[in-house]
Amino acid sequence: MIWQLCKQHTIAMKKSLSSFPLLLCVLLGSYMARAESLPLAEVLQQAAQGNAQAQSQLAAQYHAGEVVEQDDGKAFEWASKAAAQGNADAQYLLGSLYADGLGVQKDAARAVELIRKAAVQGNADAQFSLAEAYREGRGVAQSDVQAVAWYRKAAEQGHGIAQDALGVMYANGAGVAQSDTQAVAWYRKAAEQGVAYSQANLGDMYANGRGVVQSDAQALVWYRKAAAQGNAAGEFAVGRMYDKGREVKQSDTQAVAWYRKAAEQGLVDAQTNLGLMYEQGRGVAQSDTQAVVWFRKAAEQGFAEAQTNLGLMYEQGRGVEQSDTQAVALYRKAGEQDNAQAQFNMGVMYKQGRGVVQSDAQAVVWFRKAAEQGFAGAQTNLGLMYEQGWGLPKSMDQAVQLYRLAAAQGSEDALRNLGSCYKRGSGVKRNLIAAYALYKVAAVKGQKEAAVNRDELVGKLSAAQLQAGQTLAQRLFVSANIIEKLDLYLRSGKL
Repeated sequence: MIWQLCKQHTIAMKKSLSSFPLLLCVLLGSYMARAESLPLAEVLQQAAQGNAQAQSQLAAQYHAGEVVEQDDGKAFEWASKAAAQGNADAQYLLGSLYADGLGVQKDAARAVELIRKAAVQGNADAQFSLAEAYREGRGVAQSDVQAVAWYRKAAEQGHGIAQDALGVMYANGAGVAQSDTQAVAWYRKAAEQGVAYSQANLGDMYANGRGVVQSDAQALVWYRKAAAQGNAAGEFAVGRMYDKGREVKQSDTQAVAWYRKAAEQGLVDAQTNLGLMYEQGRGVAQSDTQAVVWFRKAAEQGFAEAQTNLGLMYEQGRGVEQSDTQAVALYRKAGEQDNAQAQFNMGVMYKQGRGVVQSDAQAVVWFRKAAEQGFAGAQTNLGLMYEQGWGLPKSMDQAVQLYRLAAAQGSEDALRNLGSCYKRGSGVKRNLIAAYALYKVAAVKGQKEAAVNRDELVGKLSAAQLQAGQTLAQRLFVSANIIEKLDLYLRSGKL
């Protein structure tokens, strides 16, 4: 059995992954503000006379094509002159040109060397860029600890994007002790400066009650602030609030509208959810073709949930020509990213020999990957593989253990299989009352074979046993932990 489509309704902390060129816009803006009163002729004259600040400004103008014709070669020339005199802004600009191979051959190590010089002099943009280099391992050995150190230097100077980045590091416990409280503090500083990513991240902290008292109202306030700036993460989050009816009246139409805004900006979470809205016909006319379009956009960006969903569309021939081969290729990509749903689906495809050469051994490999992540369907199927000795040595002890794990999550298939173990006394002590109760609970959850098993068992029970089985089933059904309640009965023999 292939399970339903994956639905992505949570959003990881979104970090501004600004590259060096993006920060040049910030840098150039500061040059332009200082240069408003200086005509180009005067800037050229001062630069020619060796004035480092004028040379640095001229380099930025050539890079951006402001006032003068855009020319990275000349930007490199003038930035080199100013950087040689120790001008921090020029060092940062020159490092950025090396980083992206603009006007000079790309050289990550030289880029970091120059940006470090600017950072040491206190240039906040350079400090942020150096932190990014450490976080990504570009031109330096990767180090989250060093990234945090440099993010902090820039953040303490009021650099909004660095404040957001430092918040992300605290939220994820990367390079620093995990602290939701500190994450919120830094997100708030940046959010209040208008940094859209931080506004969305602060909204997430409120939505999830991390580092603050949970508040959908506050979450929505910050999501809307981010969305108002056209931030895709904020737009997606507002859509999610409408989708779930949190702090707003539930509206599939509004959810679709907001998902679309974010999806058109390339946000994979939004593309996936928009695909799901089309697949389910919620807020839009049902269209498998459009579902495939949006799943594909996210899948091509490597998003595992979308790859899994697109794989299922290929497997079922919905919106695309049916192809088990394509389904397997997509499931494999997602499974290799540790997507449990895809790993489970890979196990099924290998067990059934669909799109791949049939292999119980490979089915076991994939079921185990998903089972180790707590995926109930995989735990159930791996249990069955152990019970039957398919692809590995037969072991009822292992089978029962896996059925119990899945049954504790409410899996009707696992409840039915565990019921059969108690009926036969396989891997457990035979107990027909427990078997009946497990069959009954599974049947109520919709497991059709369990209903047949339950009815067949009735004739083998005394009136007292049947009453006990019905009572136990009722208690299991309402229990928060079915297995704990079952074990309590088995130990005491009392209901």
